[in-house]
Amino acid sequence: MVDALEAATLALPYRPPLNFTHLLRFYRARAVTGVEHVDEDSYTRTLALPHGAAIATVWDDGGSVRLELRHAHADDVPAAVARVRKMLGLDADPREIDAALGAHPALAAAVRADPGLRLPGSVDPHETIFRAIVGQQITVKSATAMLSDMAAAMPDLGFDGPVNRLFPSAAVMAGDGQRIFRGPESRRRSLRLVAEALVRDPGLIGPAAGEEAVYAALLAFPGIGPWTASYATMRILGSPDVLLPNDSAVRAGARALGIGESLDEVADLVRPWRTYLTLHLWNAAA
Repeated sequence: MVDALEAATLALPYRPPLNFTHLLRFYRARAVTGVEHVDEDSYTRTLALPHGAAIATVWDDGGSVRLELRHAHADDVPAAVARVRKMLGLDADPREIDAALGAHPALAAAVRADPGLRLPGSVDPHETIFRAIVGQQITVKSATAMLSDMAAAMPDLGFDGPVNRLFPSAAVMAGDGQRIFRGPESRRRSLRLVAEALVRDPGLIGPAAGEEAVYAALLAFPGIGPWTASYATMRILGSPDVLLPNDSAVRAGARALGIGESLDEVADLVRPWRTYLTLHLWNAAA
């Protein structure tokens, strides 16, 4: 039997700079009620860890990210740290990435304005693909509202504060998820098929599978196209070199930076950092 921690605070080092404001902005726009909460300088969410549910709160302390874990079992601390590091992209080397992107004249100003961008990664591959499926071809706001309705059907964990529910698991999505999802029938079918596959093989789209295998596995499901498979692969694996095909915000950002006609050429020049080009283009579009 392992012991539960009321609260423990850890320092997670990173290589500067860290654009924590960008991470907060990304997660605030997509925060699922009851599962996530973003305030002025911190992000809080529930985690489904091997020994049970926990709450993680992170904030930038200048030189390290502070992680407060509550209700976690002691044996789950390493797993929680690994997931949070991935969620915040803390293992990236932003100076190398910024130097590569900033060397292109059309990108230099954007990199100077927003240095240290990190890829918002995935705390759970299953959650990431479910969110990507729900969000296909609709606005971030609409997708977040649908996901919040789904999370509201999950059991209350009894935690104090704004987060008190876990995101629906693959088992829930394969069963009750069909009842609580209010989207189109085609999307409900995609969710069910993916969820059933993940129940059978939880590691199907996990980090151990590899980028090509994850992309191919996702693309094989009805209703999942190249954009969704690329987006999910990018975030699940933390892939640094993904430029999303036919992404409207990417194209809008390229036009805003004056590279609308030469985006593919610019993308080739910044390999293997096209994911971070994507992030800058999203920012430019916004």
